[in-house]
Amino acid sequence: MKLIDKFFYFTWNPYTREKVYKGETVLRKELERPSIEFNNTDSKKIIVSNFRFYNTIPSKERIYDGVLYQNDYYSQLKFNEEEVLFLANNYGLMCKETDGNKSLSIPKEYYNEIGEKNIDDEPYINFKFLEDNDNNEYLIISYIRYPLAYPERAKDQTDPFLTYIHGIWEQPLLTDEIIEKIKKS
Repeated sequence: MKLIDKFFYFTWNPYTREKVYKGETVLRKELERPSIEFNNTDSKKIIVSNFRFYNTIPSKERIYDGVLYQNDYYSQLKFNEEEVLFLANNYGLMCKETDGNKSLSIPKEYYNEIGEKNIDDEPYINFKFLEDNDNNEYLIISYIRYPLAYPERAKDQTDPFLTYIHGIWEQPLLTDEIIEKIKKS
């Protein structure tokens, strides 16, 4: 398991479909509508777009998106207690207990970095899992939220959502059950 801590960040112009480079950045920063590009240990370029219809990864490579909302009522991706502890211990997430049930939560460092007063709605945790043609696997964990005081309306591809990249791992340590849950979500 290798942590990739530097990557290139770009966005897509939703109207012209042009790539707009923002430059090199590091983990644990909040970015607006990011797509990312990084080199793996074999110096192969990996591109992960936030929008599947703009995805530049060859069709044989697959990205799986799993979203874990903080509100269990809306949860699309449910981990059991053992999986929650495994992910919390291996990937720096927090474990919280509500009514006897363990779930994942966002580490306090995130709130310290952006300031809790800047958060209107609780961000949700997003898991992206990528398999490439060379049998390499990648895991990207991020937190996604909308800016404070964002007008209430339908959220679409032009919305200015903010993404905090918690970590990018090549050959992540995951159980088959966790991978399957991300793939099915």
